[in-house]
Amino acid sequence: MKTKRQLKQKTSLLRQLRGSLPQYEVAAIIGIDQPHLCLLEQGRRQPSPEVARKLAKFYEVSIERIFP
Repeated sequence: MKTKRQLKQKTSLLRQLRGSLPQYEVAAIIGIDQPHLCLLEQGRRQPSPEVARKLAKFYEVSIERIFP
C-alpha cells in the first residue's frame, strides 16, 4: 500500500509533467475523461496498465517514474 507521501510525490510529478497543458487536453490525447485524470493526479485512483502506459508514453518517461 502506498503511503501518503508517495501519493503526494506522484501527484506532484504528474502535475509537473503536465505543465501548462489543460487536464482536458491531456485526457483527450490519452483517451480518458478529464475527471479520471484529475483523480489520478490527486492520487485518489490507480491507473489501469493501459492508462499508465499511455501516460508514460505521452510524458516520455518510464511507468515506474510516474507510478512507483
